[in-house]
Amino acid sequence: MTTQRQAILDTIDRHREKAVEFLQKMVAIPSVTGDEAAIQAFVAEYMTGIGLAVDMWET
Repeated sequence: MTTQRQAILDTIDRHREKAVEFLQKMVAIPSVTGDEAAIQAFVAEYMTGIGLAVDMWET
């Protein structure tokens, strides 16, 4: 296994609990067709919080 691949796998392992918690929050938000605003806002807030630029569009 390459050093780079192992570094990626190690990072995933270290952050597993945080990722699971994030996904649990995501799937708990109702997001049926035509009513995606809440999940869109949740993801946008997360992405903005990690420094990404976000565009939100009404579906």
